[in-house]
Amino acid sequence: MARKKGVVDGDEAFTWPAIAGSSDTRPRLGLLGQSGMLEHFDVTFLAGFPGVEIRPGPAFPGTRHVRRGRH
Repeated sequence: MARKKGVVDGDEAFTWPAIAGSSDTRPRLGLLGQSGMLEHFDVTFLAGFPGVEIRPGPAFPGTRHVRRGRH
């Protein structure tokens, strides 16, 4: 398995074992899949705000990394 990395708010990063894929198309926005990514996180879509809140779920199988001096 490859390591997949997701960055949250610039101060935190999460890594976990996953199979990563690619596509020849170039989507305008990032694409996060249910299998291998969203299944490990609690995701809240924020009304009136152009973004989402992503937090690791209770069964997150990976590691949380915090930039030094931040938390």
